[in-house]
Amino acid sequence: MEFGSDDEKAITKAIEHVFPSATRYLCTKHLNDNVRHYLQNKIGIVKGERDVIMVEIFGTGGITNANTTIYFDSRSEDLEAIINEQHPTFAPYFISNLKPRLKKIRFRT
Repeated sequence: MEFGSDDEKAITKAIEHVFPSATRYLCTKHLNDNVRHYLQNKIGIVKGERDVIMVEIFGTGGITNANTTIYFDSRSEDLEAIINEQHPTFAPYFISNLKPRLKKIRFRT
């Protein structure tokens, strides 16, 4: 059994409790919305800078559209360096939460 949802904790816990062997997928649309919300409302990055980050992650040439794991890893490491330098408050979220999920969604690892 497979479920697709956003990353809402109550839904996640319910699915894991009721269907412990089910595979749960996150969609990039929901992750996009969650990241935009996080950047705007949690850490207050201004719109122009927020848009640049969103394009680097979700845009046509962004890491979510990488064709290979090598390209994904290279682009996400480059983006991670920029985020560490320019937006260090976003770095922990990107490194430990978002990047692994994006890779898993993209390559079903």
